[in-house]
Amino acid sequence: MSKPSEPTRGFHFCQLCDFDPNVVVYDQAAMQCLQASGALGSAEVRVVGRSGRVYAAPTMIWHYVAVHRYQPPREFIEAVMEMEM
Repeated sequence: MSKPSEPTRGFHFCQLCDFDPNVVVYDQAAMQCLQASGALGSAEVRVVGRSGRVYAAPTMIWHYVAVHRYQPPREFIEAVMEMEM
């Protein structure tokens, strides 16, 4: 997937995972672990489809797909699969 392109203000924690964000904010090791697992994000990625349409998603999208079985729209998946690495 593309690199983060649009930073956001602050962080977003996966609300579907079982952890206490009030504790994590003050624990640097826990925050790094969440970030490495994809359960913490602070930006979005953008991909361009064949038609030129731009799709945006949070950087955590792969976490939602892999861990929580989220199914992005077909057009977004096609745009990601057609990307040049």
